[in-house]
Amino acid sequence: MLNGHTILCFGYSTWDFVRTDRILLEHFAPNNRCVYVEAQGPYQGQLRNAWRQVLTAPVCEAVYGDGNGMLVLPAPPLLAGVKGEVDLIPRFVTPTLARLSESMLGRYISKAAALYDLRPTMLWLWHPFHSWLLRRWPDTASCYLIYDELHLFPQNAPIARLLSRCDEKLCQAADVVVTSSASQYARRKTLGNVHLLTNGCDFDLHVKAREPGPTPAELEGLPRPIIGFIGHLDFRVDVNLLVAIARLRPDWSLAIIGRIRETAPSLRELRSCRNVVFIDAVSPEQVPDYNRSIDVAIIPYRITAATSAMFPMKVYEHLAAGMPVVATHLPELAALGDLISMASDARSFVEAIERELAANDAAKVSRRVAAAKANSWSAK
Repeated sequence: MLNGHTILCFGYSTWDFVRTDRILLEHFAPNNRCVYVEAQGPYQGQLRNAWRQVLTAPVCEAVYGDGNGMLVLPAPPLLAGVKGEVDLIPRFVTPTLARLSESMLGRYISKAAALYDLRPTMLWLWHPFHSWLLRRWPDTASCYLIYDELHLFPQNAPIARLLSRCDEKLCQAADVVVTSSASQYARRKTLGNVHLLTNGCDFDLHVKAREPGPTPAELEGLPRPIIGFIGHLDFRVDVNLLVAIARLRPDWSLAIIGRIRETAPSLRELRSCRNVVFIDAVSPEQVPDYNRSIDVAIIPYRITAATSAMFPMKVYEHLAAGMPVVATHLPELAALGDLISMASDARSFVEAIERELAANDAAKVSRRVAAAKANSWSAK
């Protein structure tokens, strides 16, 4: 267990978007001083205004745990103005602006370090392009956290080779590399001090779904069973599969809970299904209420090179709630065996859901909960 460190984490996203980096920081915060630097967003204004923001931007502190404190720093924007998740290409189309962006972030962190007397003893990095941070703090222990294979994301296709090369270099340079799936580990195990830590869950939070509680207003009165997907509707999700499931069983309710980032034409078809309900993203503390009210959870991911390297964090959250889970044939989930059901198309999905509903006895529920507890972040 880490104790007495000052951990400087350059995050995957904003603080309100819960991913492994935030979860681990919250776990270590009671015994360490943790600083989370939110991911940089795009900047599309004038250069002089960008520098003014660096010089004047506030640094936000959120007191956490036993008083050690958790600092959350909203990072200044990248100078290279782009939209969406493809915020990497301008780093290499315009390397001068990339260096200026890094300089801005460095100056911003230096200001925070002076203001809060920060002396990092450990760096947590998540992106292959974070290697420059090792040069800024050369004598500080470093950990490279790998959550996804970014070079396989479709939006990163133009720079896939570059991402892959930078990833290899950072694996070799970092003191410790932590992967979140077996395939990620297999790809990197010879590159450095590489370890496997599959995603876990906040068991104490998600097991609350086993207790009596309120039904969210959006689910109140929906025809049963309610089949639920909790997560962002993005490139990972097979929207055509969801449409087909909804049409095969119009007497079921299908709840999609999360932000919509998919723009495929099939999304319009999904919206036209009368038995489909869209609910905006909810906070982690609200998820147990939704899990309690859903009859079967689904993970309808496309099977691609990118998703095949993922171990969805949500699977143990559902199991902690004792819920039946039906997923597509993601390789990383195969080790769960009969704790979940897996299906390849809409008809087999419907059949698997029907089987789970018919055989959802107390013994199965207990096994699911026990598996989630054994894979809680505390247990790991």
